[in-house]
Amino acid sequence: MLGTAAYYDKTAAQWADRGYAQDGALPCLGAFLSLLPPGGRVLDLCCGAGYESQRVRRLGFEAAGLDISAASLAIARERNPDIPFCQGDLLEDYTRLGPVDGILVIAGLVHVETPDLPLAFQRMDEVLRPGGRLAIITYHSLEDRLVKNFMRSGNFEGRLEKDIYGRAHTPLRPCGSKPVTADAAEVEANPRSRSAKLRVAERIA
Repeated sequence: MLGTAAYYDKTAAQWADRGYAQDGALPCLGAFLSLLPPGGRVLDLCCGAGYESQRVRRLGFEAAGLDISAASLAIARERNPDIPFCQGDLLEDYTRLGPVDGILVIAGLVHVETPDLPLAFQRMDEVLRPGGRLAIITYHSLEDRLVKNFMRSGNFEGRLEKDIYGRAHTPLRPCGSKPVTADAAEVEANPRSRSAKLRVAERIA
């Protein structure tokens, strides 16, 4: 993901200006946070310049961020000195951050090649507490289908496997049957949200 890091290092200031200027993702973010314990700990995965981490903190939750871009993290730390931000790849071990009650991934998976997606979900599972919630916002239909399949069946083909007792082999349980999409107000505030789909799943203990 070195090319990704270089791109976001170069464009960090532009993403920060846009991200801090709008609250377009806030309604969806509130819906996700309402499923967590009050004041719970949330990992903003692929956090960029930290604008969603700031919103998580503003809504009364403990936030932490992980991103591959050093330039983005420099902005995040300057704007949010009370939030811990770490540099790292979402495919590498980040258990050093400790367990969390929720993981928020906004468009981060778009940079992950399909063969690497199982590892990306494994890394999330390593830090998400049993009963914790995973929230992923996608912007493309293929990406959304893969996320939906994994949340429902534990694999990207959507094939539900069961043991001899009829219990499904899946680490996650979807919260709701349909994704959350942007309403008219969100689209007006943030046109990119028109194609966004938020899916949330609970980690099964």
